[in-house]
Parts: sequence; structure tokens; C-alpha cells
Amino acid sequence: MDRKIMLGAGALTLALAAGAAVGSSGSVAGASPIPVTLSGALTCSVAGSYIFNPGLNNTGGTQSTVTVKAKLTGCTGAGATNGTVTVTGGHLVATSATTVSNSFGGVTGGEALPDLSGTILWKSTGGHVTATTVTLTSQAIVYNTTTDVISAFVTPVLAGGSYASQTTTTHGITSNVLGITLSAKAGRNAVKSIAFGKSAATFTIGA
Repeated sequence: MDRKIMLGAGALTLALAAGAAVGSSGSVAGASPIPVTLSGALTCSVAGSYIFNPGLNNTGGTQSTVTVKAKLTGCTGAGATNGTVTVTGGHLVATSATTVSNSFGGVTGGEALPDLSGTILWKSTGGHVTATTVTLTSQAIVYNTTTDVISAFVTPVLAGGSYASQTTTTHGITSNVLGITLSAKAGRNAVKSIAFGKSAATFTIGA
């Protein structure tokens, strides 16, 4: 009998402990907070790179996959905040499912690049923000030999999560390296990446 009483007391103790772990909202203590899905106007500075594997050269002859990695910083706008949660920046990674010729001249001559798909993981204060699924379409990289500037033309489509279905624009997406410098490098060995975002490049959502 004593043993049964002790077992019963132990079960009661466990039940009380389980109840204490549940807050007044009904969520279990220690569980990850539910992320906030944001919407509205947002503008961020952007800098990153197009990455080619294998790298681009002056002879081509091989197919390359394309990856874009970009860092978003200094985000502002009405869509940056919801309650106590505020977006401060983010990190975009998108990769291609198809390929493009690894000819440096072809790629920087405006040849259409493959569509990319990936995610923007948002940095925030005051809580977590739902990531954004994104596709990059109608992309091209153009080397203007007169100005010696390489510019990237990107059309991001926000497919899901925060800011889903809102319009986007980019501005000032130019290379951090002179075109002639990259052209010379393509002649010696492969150009594995083309960086962008040197002069106040921006990524804008919904404005």
C-alpha cells in the first residue's frame, strides 16, 4: 500500500511539473517563438556575388551552375516593423537548377542566365521573421566596354513567406571590379564570381 501511495504522489508531481511548463498562452516553455510574417514597403542596401561553377573563361565549352549570395543591410520602411519585431537586414541565397555556358564573353554580353530559386533569411530585433522564398528571373550581366562597368539586371519574385507576391525593384547593381580586370582574369584562369553592390545598390519591396 505504501508503495502505491508513493507512486501516486510521484505521478502527481510529474503532472504539476508538466502544467508549470505550459504558460498562460498555452505554449510549452522553451519552445521556439512563432515567427511574424511581414508585409509592406521595405528598402535595403544590397551587396553580394554571382558565383559560377565551374568558373567563366574566354573559351567556354562547359556548362556552369549559377548561385547568387547577397547580404541585405540597413532595411527601412513601413513594412520593416510589426509590433515589437523589426527587420534590420537579411541574407539571400539562390541557386540555379539549369546551367549556362561558362563563356565570360557570352555571360557578360547579356546572355540570359538561368532562373534561380532560394530563400531570404531575415535578421530582426524583438522576435523572429518568417523567411521569404524567392525566385530570380530574367537575369543578365552586361559589360559596358565604354564605361568599363559590369551591371546586373535582376527581377526578384517573392513567392512565399514574408512580403509574398509584392513587387520588387533593384537599383545600382554594378560590379565591384572593373570589367577589363575581370576580362583579363578570364584569359588567365577562371572567373568564379562577379561581386556587386559597390555604389549604394538597393533592393526595394512594395514601393
